[in-house]
This record gives sequence, structure tokens and C-alpha cells, in this order.
Amino acid sequence: MVERFINWCEFRNLSTKTITSYAYILKKIFDVENNSHFNILKIICNNSKSSGYQHLLKVVYLLYLKFTKQKEKYLQVKMLKIKKPDSIYRDVLTREQIYELTELLATDSKAFRYYKILTRFIFETGCRYSDLKNLKEVDGKIFVLGKGNKKRQILYNVETWQKLKFYGNKVNKQKNTSLNLYIKKIFGDKCSAHTLRRSFATYMLLKGANVKMVQKQMGHQDINTTYNYFHISETENNQIYKEFMLK
Repeated sequence: MVERFINWCEFRNLSTKTITSYAYILKKIFDVENNSHFNILKIICNNSKSSGYQHLLKVVYLLYLKFTKQKEKYLQVKMLKIKKPDSIYRDVLTREQIYELTELLATDSKAFRYYKILTRFIFETGCRYSDLKNLKEVDGKIFVLGKGNKKRQILYNVETWQKLKFYGNKVNKQKNTSLNLYIKKIFGDKCSAHTLRRSFATYMLLKGANVKMVQKQMGHQDINTTYNYFHISETENNQIYKEFMLK
């Protein structure tokens, strides 16, 4: 049954990294085909684990139970109380930072030039890494095949796209490890492709973009997921606090 679930995840166009993680949790952590439901609940609720890891375990088990149509167990897990995630400041980059760091220089190598253009494109569109594999232009419009094999149109910066098109189908064959390696070289060790996506959502919402537009652009089913991508820095929070409270 686990293999069927993995095949279903592949059909839904989840990233290879996500599928590998799900398979490891179900087979190695849960041993879901041999272990009891009660024991799996104990694994999820183990307080020695971080809140983020507990949440991941819960989500994976819920997806598996939903796929296998085990409604009663699904509802039990849904009601399961786990540690609340820590309230932390996540890394986001401003538009100015991204544009400054991705400015093309005469001294850039071919690879560095390509990744500067690609990372700017990811920020400007808010697309996922997995979206790049199925990126297609039709009559001047760009479409991607996102999660669940759902086709959606994304808005884009024509100038950046024209530069990226120069590299042909290299974008469609892009490896996640190489992408994140260059992102760290360009933006710093704490950044990843997801940082750029989070920065897109934060920038658009801070500028007053309609959240429905941002939701559609990012391919979110639930608008609350879009709000979860909205992060302002600790410095910005301090500025807002001082403006309203310490005048």
C-alpha cells in the first residue's frame, strides 16, 4: 500500500525530495504496514521531537490515511494535539536585495549568470522549484503543471523571461541541489529556493496585492497557506512597533 501511495504522490507531481521524505517516514519511522495505529500515534506525540518534525509526521500520516480511506483513524489523527510551532522570524529578502544581488556583471561566469537570472525569475513569479520542470510558454503566456497535476498560468516579468529563454530547456532539467547551491552563493547560506518564494509572497502582500491574486500565482488551494508565507523581518516588526507604540 505504501508503494501505491508513493505512486500517487508522483502522479500528483510532488517533488522528488518530498516523496523521498514521505517514503522514509512511512517505511522507516512508522513501519506503517506492520505497526499498530496506536504505536504510530505514540511516535508522532513523542515530545522529544521538535514541533516542526511532529507536524511533518502528522501531515504524512494524515495523507496516507486519507489515501487508504481509513476515515476513523484519519479523524483521530486530525484531533491529535502536538506541540505548537515556535514563533520565529524566518528569512525573507527584499526586492531591492534580490535585484542588487542578481544584477548581471561582466565578470560573471556562464553558470553564475544563468542562476542569477533563474533566481530572479523564481522571486518575480513565486513559483516552486517543481514548477520549473513543466514550465511552458504558449502564445506569450506561461503555464506550469503544479501539485496535483493542476495546470495554472503564472504572471511574469517579460525582460527576465526573455533572458531565461536563451538557455532553452535547461530550466526544465534544473536540479534542486545545484539551484540551492547557487542560491546560497548569491544570497547567503540561510537561503533556499523556498526563501525566494516566501520573499515573493511577503513583498506582494506588503505592497497591498490582493491575496487572492497571490494565492493563484503561488498555486495554493487554501488561502491560509498563502498567509503562512507572509513573513516580515524582526527589524521591520521593530520599526512598526516603534512607529505605533513609541511615538
